[in-house]
Amino acid sequence: MSSYFSLLKDANNTSKKLGASGVSLPESELAPLLTDEKMEALASLLVERYGPPAPSKLAHKCLAIHYELLEDVEKIIGVKPIFTIGHMNIHGEEYWRITEDQLLEMSRSPSFQSKRHLHAWLSLPSSEIIDFTFPASYVVETKYSGEIGVAITKHHSELQGMSYHPVALGEEVLYRTGMAAVTIGA
Repeated sequence: MSSYFSLLKDANNTSKKLGASGVSLPESELAPLLTDEKMEALASLLVERYGPPAPSKLAHKCLAIHYELLEDVEKIIGVKPIFTIGHMNIHGEEYWRITEDQLLEMSRSPSFQSKRHLHAWLSLPSSEIIDFTFPASYVVETKYSGEIGVAITKHHSELQGMSYHPVALGEEVLYRTGMAAVTIGA
């Protein structure tokens, strides 16, 4: 079992502590699901829904965009993706850090503050990551001017200089913590 898959299981337990049902995870990590054809379809989906990728359209909209694309991604991949909330480490620096304790606090008083630092992406039960908003958010956050790509679509072990750290799983967490009001207007 990969370290990322173990983190997914821990994040699922956090979701249950928040009063959510958690997500259905297989006993062990599945074989890779992303193919070149599926990754091209995911890039096309992003352009179809939001136009040509631009930081102004995608940056800091991780909750809404990943929530909105859940069903479309499932149709492309053939497996339900896992809505994942957590943070990232990039070249030794943490970005958008959120902890289990902060989420528990939010669940006790679910009035989401839009300034709360966190990140959301989609995980697959194969420990592959689909992140439509990281490149744009990173450009805006760091004023980075180099080539960065449209989306992250890789197995966690293929990421270089960066890692994802899931803290909670499933769309139900959005409701339990008050984030649904920002994400989907609920």
